[in-house]
Amino acid sequence: MADSNTNKTLKELEQSYLDGKYDNVKDGLIAVKSDVDLGQFHYNLGTVLAKNSEFGASRYNLEKAKKLGFNYPGLDKNLDSVVKVINSTNPGIARESLLDFAVTSSEGLFLFMSLVLCLIVTLLKKGRVIQKNRTFVILLMMAFVPYIFKKTYVDTSYKIGVNIKGLKIYEGPSDIYPVLKEIGEGQKVIIEKSFEDWMLISSPKQFAGWVKRSELGLL
Repeated sequence: MADSNTNKTLKELEQSYLDGKYDNVKDGLIAVKSDVDLGQFHYNLGTVLAKNSEFGASRYNLEKAKKLGFNYPGLDKNLDSVVKVINSTNPGIARESLLDFAVTSSEGLFLFMSLVLCLIVTLLKKGRVIQKNRTFVILLMMAFVPYIFKKTYVDTSYKIGVNIKGLKIYEGPSDIYPVLKEIGEGQKVIIEKSFEDWMLISSPKQFAGWVKRSELGLL
């Protein structure tokens, strides 16, 4: 819980924000990070970074606030604005829809899907479309496959990252390998695995290759 000194600092930062002193706000927020709600911290930092045209870092912090469950009407609006700016400099990015959906969707969504399948199976049983109890039980168990798949495979095999600044993509996990491509800041990528200080991007396919772990913010 923030103490009175923290509240005073936040009030001063609010005035600095209104005065357009964004660097002061950024430094001040970082100084009081441990004393405020983490979701609120990332939202406020992401918002001020956008004002300072640091769009990669802004997207990371706004995405982080969203993942932490921070509920504020301005969050989606600010995030959409930042993503539009980022995408305007990187047009035509094709994403692997099935992989992106599986990795970026919440665990709760997959649980909901499984419960809907359970409901459908139950209705089929009541309507006597499914007559054997054994078949009914097997189908109920299979209904939870999406949720189990998400929890035991997808979430343990993949991570989501946002590059804070421009990024070099290498052919292998070392800077002795050739650079395959350079991408602008703020791209959301899916990481398949890591090796020491390097991470392998698997999606989007245009960005496939190895990047330095330190240049990605993991969500």
